[in-house]
Amino acid sequence: MKVSFRTFVLVAAFATLGYGAATAQSGDPLLGNRIAEGVVADGQLWLRGALGDPQPSGALVSLNLASGARTAQFDRGVIDVDVADGTLWVLREATEAARDFTVFTWKDGAFQPLTNMGNGIPHPIAMFAGNHKVVVLTPVSIHIFDTSLRRWQGIRLKSPLRYGATFSAAMTTNGSAVYFGANNGESGGALQRIDLSNGTVAEIQKQRSNNPCDGPLASACTPVTSVVADADNGQCVIASIGLVHAEVTDGRVLRVCGDDVTVLFEPKAAVQPAGSPVVMTEPIYGLAAAPGGFWAVSAKGLYRFRGDAHADFPMSKAENVAGITIGRSVPGAIIVPTGVVSAASVSGFAVLVVANE
Repeated sequence: MKVSFRTFVLVAAFATLGYGAATAQSGDPLLGNRIAEGVVADGQLWLRGALGDPQPSGALVSLNLASGARTAQFDRGVIDVDVADGTLWVLREATEAARDFTVFTWKDGAFQPLTNMGNGIPHPIAMFAGNHKVVVLTPVSIHIFDTSLRRWQGIRLKSPLRYGATFSAAMTTNGSAVYFGANNGESGGALQRIDLSNGTVAEIQKQRSNNPCDGPLASACTPVTSVVADADNGQCVIASIGLVHAEVTDGRVLRVCGDDVTVLFEPKAAVQPAGSPVVMTEPIYGLAAAPGGFWAVSAKGLYRFRGDAHADFPMSKAENVAGITIGRSVPGAIIVPTGVVSAASVSGFAVLVVANE
């Protein structure tokens, strides 16, 4: 989910579990309290620090899930990480001055450079791997590396991307499109589809009436909090909506296939406004792709989806591993507290959910 705020949940409700206090009081020497992304590969939890701050500056740290050992892999410059085809992929800026971007793969316990993108391209914002290619997204273009032919192709975007305070992105499993979701909190958001064959950018909406806020995916009022690939449908993605505004909450999980939007999950909120005709729903703040489905996270806890069915789990309990607070009491999922979503949330801290299956 990718610079990557696609897998988070507000933690104001989790203070009793120790996440808020642990995050506020401690931080990794390289990552600080702003962990932007997490993936599991080769028996390790890989955590990437947010870019754009003096500290951290895109560091990459790994935690061995068996021994708990921490390793600082890169101290700066990591733009994105991905796991595909059983391989960990990393996009890194070698030096700020040179604008020199390299794709690495993790092999035999070390990072190996796969390809250099060359100088002069706009600064990348996300990377996706799979289907024998690597796709790098910039604010104005896409760049596709064919791993068989070992060459890059650049395509300019036909329309601008709609940024939010945070954003998330995912490539479909068939490799035909990237979906870009924007989260502007109370000001709404957006979901766009980028055609990887020609750079066309399409706006995705689902409204019931002319009311700009009436619909499961209405950009004026529905912040897109996360986007992941749909494991069961090669041309689709799963997107989450999560909004808290004053005493009103709104949220759901959507399947998006081209222009078609289907509501998969829309639970009623535990507390409803007295005497109001409006039915409030539970905000969904993050997703993580998993074998045969995905994880979703809300203030209530975790949901594991397989197809359209789901199992419910409470929030994992906090533990300290090599100075980093994580939770792994729910089998198959790891959660990590982070302050990276403060740009979109007054809560200040959040929890990443990472699939570990």
